[in-house]
Amino acid sequence: DAMEAKIVDEDGNARPAGEKGELWIRGKAVMVEYYKEKELTNEVFTGDGWFKTGDIAQKDAEGLYYIVGRKKDMIKVGGQIVYAPEVEDVLHRHDAVGEVAVIGLPDKMRGEIVKAFVTVKEGKNLIAEDLRQFSKDHLAHFKVPQSIEIKETLPKNRTGKIDKELLRKANEGQAYGAK
Repeated sequence: DAMEAKIVDEDGNARPAGEKGELWIRGKAVMVEYYKEKELTNEVFTGDGWFKTGDIAQKDAEGLYYIVGRKKDMIKVGGQIVYAPEVEDVLHRHDAVGEVAVIGLPDKMRGEIVKAFVTVKEGKNLIAEDLRQFSKDHLAHFKVPQSIEIKETLPKNRTGKIDKELLRKANEGQAYGAK
């Protein structure tokens, strides 16, 4: 039995080649269930056996699939999709920026806003407004972080990666109005 893969939109509809969406797979090589986690299993499987990977991918004209991010790193700003890694890559280009983490936070007006957390390289100076201006020069307006927090350090998980989940939890309940 062959493995099948498809890229879908938020409603599970197939996306054409070149378009980004969530990667769904099915076939004999896909797991059957999460051990003793029925609810989680039901969340990630469709009725007809597709496994929702949580990966954002796109397929090229030759039919090759490319993983471009994680669904958790997708931020919806006023109906537009922002990929956190794209914003992080731009902020990293600023010569005073050390580490970067970008998350989406709930917003009454736009659904979510882009919030960036950055550390400053030793011997460098940086203020949020400079970084916001830098972002405006390199990103579409809806991708520019509405909130930039400069921190001494960013929290790490046990594998040494920046812990975005901890940043999300620490910022829960912050309401942003229109600025």
